[in-house]
Amino acid sequence: MDDKDFINGDNANPTVFNNPKDSDIILEFGCHQVYAHRAILRMCLNSQFPVATSAVFNIVHDSPEDLMPIYAMLKHVYGMPSGIHPKNTRFYHAENEHELMYSIRVYMLSDIYDVPSARNAAISAVKNLLDECTGSDTLGEEDHRAVAECVMKLCGPGAPQLADSKLRNTLFSWLSDNFHFVTRNPEFKAKIENGSLLDTELTAKLLFALSAQIASPPRKKRRVQTVYLRSEHP
Repeated sequence: MDDKDFINGDNANPTVFNNPKDSDIILEFGCHQVYAHRAILRMCLNSQFPVATSAVFNIVHDSPEDLMPIYAMLKHVYGMPSGIHPKNTRFYHAENEHELMYSIRVYMLSDIYDVPSARNAAISAVKNLLDECTGSDTLGEEDHRAVAECVMKLCGPGAPQLADSKLRNTLFSWLSDNFHFVTRNPEFKAKIENGSLLDTELTAKLLFALSAQIASPPRKKRRVQTVYLRSEHP
């Protein structure tokens, strides 16, 4: 296989994804397996991915819901950008799982295996979905619940320690900017009241931000004085 067919820019050509031809390592997760290539994994993953000597590598995951996000991360590595490529869109998420949580899972797995470009793609997807939520007048109860669960997952007391906290910061910034919006929803109100939405650090930051908003007086509009000039005729 020629290099131009194997490597396309910074990512592998999608045609070699899960192709046993020229594969020199198998990635396993659950009952799934993907034929992969050490050269591509070394090029696209920043972590010390132990692919040099292992014939099979097991991708550790926490739940069955992680299987599709693992595919999303691997497809992204193979030149199918997550959330953009037709074979790697958010519509491939598991049944009965909200698109937001799917994107959160893609991010968390990409954080564990240190795939920066996949993390950035997941952040973009989350931002777009949050914009859709706040811009909709017909947001359903399921959507409210999903947003609250996602904020709690990365910002709550039980949130995992991430190597890259960009998405955590993104969710908190959205919450701070839209606090008036979320407090109208029972899902958010319940989590705020029982202390499960934010950890101690972010709770303090939120209180400080809200206090600053209350203390800041509204800006006065500058009064524009119109001057009329009388034309003089000779």
